[in-house]
Amino acid sequence: MLNGSINICVSPQPDVLQQRAVSDLQAYLQQLFQVHASVTDQPVANSQVRFVIGLVSDRHVRKVASELPTLSTQGHVVRKISPKTMVLVGGSSAAVAWAVYELVEQYGVRYLLHGDVLPEKTGSFYLPDIDAIFE
Repeated sequence: MLNGSINICVSPQPDVLQQRAVSDLQAYLQQLFQVHASVTDQPVANSQVRFVIGLVSDRHVRKVASELPTLSTQGHVVRKISPKTMVLVGGSSAAVAWAVYELVEQYGVRYLLHGDVLPEKTGSFYLPDIDAIFE
């Protein structure tokens, strides 16, 4: 079980779409793994796990992951860049949200018309080994 902090780092002024995606990620982490993730606009160096979320051009994203591809407005990246850091970025705010939901699907959540279906057993919290670019 996770015994440290989880940090979700977003841009200083995320728009409504990004705020919703971050809020949903927090809720899914709580539902799936019973862990709390704090949201900040600065990466927390001593956090055990951190999710860096934003536009591919955002300063806080580039500070953590400088080697990201150029993305279209629909393009997004879900990339584990270290054992404790996951980057979820997009070419637009909608694409940032798609990156977040792609990660949640990696945890086993399925989105259906009448509501989300969560896996029965998720085990302990983990960062999935993924490095995917979606266009």
